[in-house]
Amino acid sequence: MNQYNLTNKVAIITGASKGIGKEIALQLTKYGSNVMLVARDSSALKKTKDLISLNKGTAEIYSGDISNPLVFNNITKQTLDKWKK
Repeated sequence: MNQYNLTNKVAIITGASKGIGKEIALQLTKYGSNVMLVARDSSALKKTKDLISLNKGTAEIYSGDISNPLVFNNITKQTLDKWKK
């Protein structure tokens, strides 16, 4: 039994296409969290999402540069629309 239960929690992970961001996303979904994967490299994001799906996790992807306020607003809107939190 795992000590962490993140069921029904939602996280937006920036830099989720590789490195630390990818590993954070994998770990959060391992414990039940839903994640919005964000980075500029859409093909790498898809690979991360596919890996999460293979492990029965739930993830969505958004490709964009979060330094742009409009992109950041769209990410939060999509996350809220998808998971209602």
